[in-house]
Amino acid sequence: MSSVNVHITADADDPTEVVGVGLFDDGTAFGSAGKVLLGRESDVDVDCGLRFLGVGVPQGAVVSAATITLNVISLEGSPDTTLYGVDVDDAAAFASPGNLPSAATRTTATADPDPSGTGTKVVDVSTIVQEIIDRAGWASGNDMAFVIINNHGTNDNSYVLEDYSAAGTNEAQLDVTYTVPVTMAAGSPAAITFTGYAPALINHKNLAVGAPGSVTFTGYAPTLQSRITAGSPAPITFTGYAPTGYAGTVVPSATSLELVWAVAPSPARIAANLTGSNVRLNWRFEKRTVGNQYLEDVTRYLIAAGVDGNNDRDVFATAHFAILPESGINPLADHIAPFWQLLVDGSYWYESQYGLFSLQVPKKTFTPNLEVWDVGASDVAIHLMEATTTSAYTIAASANYVSGTNGMRDLLDLFGLQHAIPATSLTLPAAQSWPAGTPYHRILKDLASACNFYVPWADQTGAIVTRTRDDLATRTPDVTYTGNNFVLIPIAEESETQRFANQIVVVSEDPNVGIISSTATNTDPDSPTSTVTLGRTITKVIRRTVADQTTADAIAETELGQSGSLYRRATLATQPDPRRWAHEVMALEVTGPYTLDNWWIRNWQLELKNDAIHKHTIAKVEAVVAE
Repeated sequence: MSSVNVHITADADDPTEVVGVGLFDDGTAFGSAGKVLLGRESDVDVDCGLRFLGVGVPQGAVVSAATITLNVISLEGSPDTTLYGVDVDDAAAFASPGNLPSAATRTTATADPDPSGTGTKVVDVSTIVQEIIDRAGWASGNDMAFVIINNHGTNDNSYVLEDYSAAGTNEAQLDVTYTVPVTMAAGSPAAITFTGYAPALINHKNLAVGAPGSVTFTGYAPTLQSRITAGSPAPITFTGYAPTGYAGTVVPSATSLELVWAVAPSPARIAANLTGSNVRLNWRFEKRTVGNQYLEDVTRYLIAAGVDGNNDRDVFATAHFAILPESGINPLADHIAPFWQLLVDGSYWYESQYGLFSLQVPKKTFTPNLEVWDVGASDVAIHLMEATTTSAYTIAASANYVSGTNGMRDLLDLFGLQHAIPATSLTLPAAQSWPAGTPYHRILKDLASACNFYVPWADQTGAIVTRTRDDLATRTPDVTYTGNNFVLIPIAEESETQRFANQIVVVSEDPNVGIISSTATNTDPDSPTSTVTLGRTITKVIRRTVADQTTADAIAETELGQSGSLYRRATLATQPDPRRWAHEVMALEVTGPYTLDNWWIRNWQLELKNDAIHKHTIAKVEAVVAE
């Protein structure tokens, strides 16, 4: 993976637009010198533009993460704004008249930049950046622009960002992590041949085959089918093994299989084909490296498997496998990656990875003529828990928590792990050291917690990821379950009286920095768990190192919301849904008890078989007004 970091570098590149009045490129709108004003102010709409020069991402690259980091100085009311990309090949400077943010050609993809408080706001713009760099005229080094547009309304609902002209370095910045796919246009009469495995190719999306050229794979190409656009009439030929999860029509011959490609299904069609009584869901398994590179298909040696995810554990996903010993799998060294295969609309086999697991010492069971290994496994984050420092691990004062020397990204690189850790502008207020014998996962967890990130986890491909701990009540649900054909009745609901809190106290006692503390109390009379409703205060104290006071305040508020959500929980069974993973919010609509209520998915269990029941433990998301 590669990454770029681009800051705003001129006053004219983060202008405020007072709609109907004009452009203020020096941050002086409404007398706010050094600031970018957004939202609704003095009964007028206020928009802004953000232009980043020389964004070095190649055309057609695959974006794994992209964020814009903003510094929120103040907040009034409840702003309602939307962030768009400027849908052009090379963004021109904003100008009045002629190129106002409000008049920009906008991307289809959007993001929500509205802050819940002051301080750092990291906005996920991955889909927006992907849409821009997928333009045929985009080129690496072009300028990329975004606009934040007010969605109208009444009254003063606005926020203020730090402008480039202000003192300091907290102007807006763009971070993009990407990989460059192999793009091949095969022309007459050339052919392209891969002997063995081609991992960089099959995991990316641009393989354009032009007639009458051909592309030949000798060996195995497991996930090619979901990423390719192929031109007619050139075939793609597999010599040797062809997976069962391909799309299209297979024409067997004496030495090869030829594939005619189909169009990949949309997320909506995938969801539709996971429901009902005719679901065709299959599983297969591969042996892979810790870096997720293919080694061997081992499906025929696995006779049972299951995965469970738990947001309360430092290692999110664990698994169990029943393996035949003749597989040649070494439980002390190898990794297993499950893949799910779904028949979509009766013609397309869609495939996706479902974790990357490090194996444990097997429990061996012997019966007449059969030996089976029962093997527990954990996702690759376990490697960070098993390994410890052999000397003091130190990060210098003022180093960035994520990108600085020995920061989160450097630490993960030590283990050869894939990662997509979001950018932050936060830096260590003082040098911090961990003694010899400290698990590396503890260091990673401490750094993430100081930035108000979730404890990093391994995603479905084995990449270590995280996200800002946000307000669950305002998050867009990751999945919506409606009707009764996906959700299996009954739903069992109960109250949790032991774990919730209506007051959070965050205390940071770093001797090099001094004491930083923050208290958030739920005083909302409409909340069932507030101090007003209960008539008593239930306090949870969190002791951890934090970057600064603003981060401590954010941690207290998000922890308060999540602690309040523990008051009401339920167990839910659904048909298998292998799209689910870590730290997700579910919108649940079931005839009778629930009307698009939001629930926090705490944990789940799934046996990897077609007729399994997917079991979830969920907690009701409650809106909390903190004091």
